[in-house]
Amino acid sequence: MILLTRLLPLLFFAVAIAPAHADVYDKPLSVKKLRLRGDPQNPTLKHELTCHAYDGYTIKQIDYGEVGAERLSIWPVTAGKAAPCREAMEAGETELPAEMWSGYFAGVKSGYAFFTADDGVNGGMGFIVLRLSDRKKLFEDAYLGNLKFIEERDGLPLIRYQRVYSAKCSVITDGAGCAASIAHETGVTKESLAICVKGYRKAQDDLARDRCKAAGQVGAACIAKEAGIIKEQKWDASPTVVVYEVEADLHGTAAGPTIKAKGNALSCYPAD
Repeated sequence: MILLTRLLPLLFFAVAIAPAHADVYDKPLSVKKLRLRGDPQNPTLKHELTCHAYDGYTIKQIDYGEVGAERLSIWPVTAGKAAPCREAMEAGETELPAEMWSGYFAGVKSGYAFFTADDGVNGGMGFIVLRLSDRKKLFEDAYLGNLKFIEERDGLPLIRYQRVYSAKCSVITDGAGCAASIAHETGVTKESLAICVKGYRKAQDDLARDRCKAAGQVGAACIAKEAGIIKEQKWDASPTVVVYEVEADLHGTAAGPTIKAKGNALSCYPAD
């Protein structure tokens, strides 16, 4: 890895860009990009610094064009004062440790920063919520689609999203005990998990079709053959993934934020 001190800025420019789903987050005062000198051994990878400035702090993201940001940091600045956007660490700037998160900055809502994962898992996208005042990670979860902020309670947003819950057991092979465990952990009814049978079958049929397509073969015979192979590979024993609507309350309880189911299972399928 090239040391940051060896990366020299090539071009500085302000651009009117915004994070994904920017309409749900607070609008930054400015978004600026600094293009950094890349790695001569990997000339196709762009090295960039992006600074999202808000009233009182700036969030920096250094991206080397690989999976996950190279650096994510938060820098408190004097309210109303224009902050420089530069690669060097500033006094008081806090870098998010890699063990906390290694994805990308998504946006800010009411003093809380949201960061998404560097890649999806089990059909969902991981994210964390960080309180900017003390840099504390409040909670971590995975969602499908978009996050929605439906209202605020005492200055904290309530977050609505389709949660992607990954169980440690398979409803198909482990039966009622697994279904009861998932229902207890998520708040969906055990009866709603009956959709898992169809969900597993669809996932396996889709995989069989994809394998046939990749092999340049079409027709029921190929699909049936591949489906048999998939069954032999014990895909039914793959842990169950359930998607359902939830509401996250950042106030929660003394133990931390709470996540409450707002409906039953919407979809169910085997883990990756």
